[in-house]
Amino acid sequence: MTHPHGMPRRTALGVLVTGALAACGLSPDHTIRSGLDVNAPVDNRLDVVPVPPRSGDGPEAIIRGFLEAGEASGSGLDVARQYLTRECAEGWNPDINETIVHPSERESISITEAKGKEGSYEVTVPVVARIDQDARYLVAESTDSAAFEFGLTKVDGEWRIDRMQTSFGRVLSTRSTGRVYRQYHVHYPANASNVLVPDQRWVMEGQQATRLAQVQLGGVPDYLDKAVAPSTGAELALESVPVMEGVARVDLRAASVPSESNERERLVAQLVATLMQVPDVSEVALTLDGAPLSLPGLDGPLTSPEQLDYVSPTGLQDPLVLGRTKGRLVKVSETLAALTKRELRSARTRFRVAKKWSRLALRSDGSEAAGVTDKGFELVRWRSSSKDEPIVVPAFAANLTRPCYDNGSVLWVGGVGLGSEVGHRLFHINTRADLDDVEGSGPRYVPTPWLEANYVVAAVVSADGSRIAVISEVYPGQGSDLWVSGIVRESNGLPEGTSPDAVQAGADLIEMLDVVWVEPTTLAVIGRHDKQEHMSPYLVGVNGEVTALSWPPLGAARKKKDSEPVAVTTTDGADAIIVTSADGRLWQRLGDTGWTEIELISDVVTAGV
Repeated sequence: MTHPHGMPRRTALGVLVTGALAACGLSPDHTIRSGLDVNAPVDNRLDVVPVPPRSGDGPEAIIRGFLEAGEASGSGLDVARQYLTRECAEGWNPDINETIVHPSERESISITEAKGKEGSYEVTVPVVARIDQDARYLVAESTDSAAFEFGLTKVDGEWRIDRMQTSFGRVLSTRSTGRVYRQYHVHYPANASNVLVPDQRWVMEGQQATRLAQVQLGGVPDYLDKAVAPSTGAELALESVPVMEGVARVDLRAASVPSESNERERLVAQLVATLMQVPDVSEVALTLDGAPLSLPGLDGPLTSPEQLDYVSPTGLQDPLVLGRTKGRLVKVSETLAALTKRELRSARTRFRVAKKWSRLALRSDGSEAAGVTDKGFELVRWRSSSKDEPIVVPAFAANLTRPCYDNGSVLWVGGVGLGSEVGHRLFHINTRADLDDVEGSGPRYVPTPWLEANYVVAAVVSADGSRIAVISEVYPGQGSDLWVSGIVRESNGLPEGTSPDAVQAGADLIEMLDVVWVEPTTLAVIGRHDKQEHMSPYLVGVNGEVTALSWPPLGAARKKKDSEPVAVTTTDGADAIIVTSADGRLWQRLGDTGWTEIELISDVVTAGV
């Protein structure tokens, strides 16, 4: 896992690592770095057949053929083993080792004969990402690469690979990754609620119920530590989870399963939520050493975690959307392009907001709004019951970010602490507290050990309230990073801090201005690459995947700088992203068809975003 530690991550260069040859496999560099986009087209054909070695192939052709044949799964790997000697083939198990993802171009892989080592060849591969043994997709630095060494010998007159480190897994192109792997969520119950927090994993095709169950029963990711319930320690009694007539049958070791009813319910809810994603699974059956696992009050087949009072976050649900027009915030429809002047004139005023308040947030129930001035020195709140009189929050920080409300009505904001808050960077306000309770309703520092003294550019809480995404920078104007960490809450739901660690997302973006959650594991970001002059909108997965969205839209300002995006929000997930350009114009994304300008309002704010 990568940590901020006060140092720009771009100062670390990719490292080439080779190791001593063994009977089979190889050990690439396990250091995790950020890097290239993973938005190459995915080849989803199911009829890709690996090519076996041809008679007379030289050492380089054998190595290249082996790497390409390894872009298969299940029985398809039998062809890849034909490039190996029998002993080496028996020792190679790519399913349990790290996978390296490289650019799709064939020329990206370099193969050269090792100097002074007869029969040995060095292979250098640029790294886009690594998929580790826990099925996590870890995006790499653009400078990252891996170096391998293979030993070859002749068998019956034909070259075959007979030496490589036992930890060598496979090398996949970005196009092949979507064919060999499928993306799923594993689930962890939040500590202070019944919400199942999703964590994205990449699972190989074939025996997916087994692979998913194994991943689910593993440990909690570091970036969610203390924010979700710890692992129960349960283990599979059998090595596989067979799926027969739509039923995924999970047999657990009885001695490894907790005896407490609530912990068993939590375990079952996790497994059901995760396994029901597999296409051929319609229900889940659990046993303990072959005996049926019974839970009080639970009848019928297991098909949803809601049967055990757990819910999976699905993003925004019929959100309240307010548009800004002439100093008023009024309710508008999610399809902003359909707004009419008549509709705006007749809409009831929810809040009156002066022009100087430009960064707005809306509580999930719509009963309160908050705003920050352009210069970031003042924070105010408006309550629907306060007759438009703003509640001025006493000064506690400078460079305040756009605030946001979580689903527990806690107001979050980043900034540079002043006075007694010097050195602090992230704050929360309990908006349910009585305003006469100065201490209870005032800003409180949120401990973030992974953030250290870095500056917060933007901070936003996920819809389920379990995670926070933070854009931070070491020095203002010198690049920024995006981090995601779990939120640790007290029993009353108020935050007491974040997880001790954070996971980096969007590592290939060197500068970012704004971020918003659009799906349970996806963020929309305004940022740019190192070779990109102007900002653009992107979709960024918590696992690090970066997907560029087309920009600028048709009809944008002729001057590139004027049409540059500066802020982002959403009215309903990834297909309804709202971008504000530098010239103050609003643009709404309409699925994959492009952008449309929203002309009748000057700002938009969605409840709980």
